[in-house]
Amino acid sequence: MPFEAHFNAAENTLYWKWKGRVSGADFLLAIKQAAEYPGYRPGAHIVSDFTEADHLLSTDIMMKSLDILGIYREQYGDSKVAILVSNLKDYGLATMFSLVAKVTPLRARTFRDLDRAKIWLSMPRDKERAANF
Repeated sequence: MPFEAHFNAAENTLYWKWKGRVSGADFLLAIKQAAEYPGYRPGAHIVSDFTEADHLLSTDIMMKSLDILGIYREQYGDSKVAILVSNLKDYGLATMFSLVAKVTPLRARTFRDLDRAKIWLSMPRDKERAANF
C-alpha cells in the first residue's frame, strides 16, 4: 500500500501519509481499514496527507469513498478529516470532496499546512465558524 498509518492517542488522531502513486482501490481500502485501526474509535480525527503523493484521486473515486463512509457511519461518528495537499489542483479536488462529504457524519477540510490542520482538529465544532474554518 502506498501509505503509512499511525494513531496518535494523545491527539486522538489517525495519520495517513500517502506516497507515490495512489490508486482508487488503495484509497477505498484505507477508508474501510481506518475504522478498524488499533486505537481508533468513533469521533477520532484523521489526517490524510497527500503532500508526497503523485496525484490526488479522481472525482469518481472520491464519490465512491462517500458511499463507503456512509456504510461505516457508526464507526466514524463525528470525526474530522484534515486533507493535506501540496498543489492548487489537489487543493481544489480535496475542497470539492470536503463540501460533498457534508452528506456523511464526517467534517472534512483541506489544508496546505499541518499546523493549521491541527488547530482546526482541536477546535470544538461551535468555535470553527468564528475562527474562519
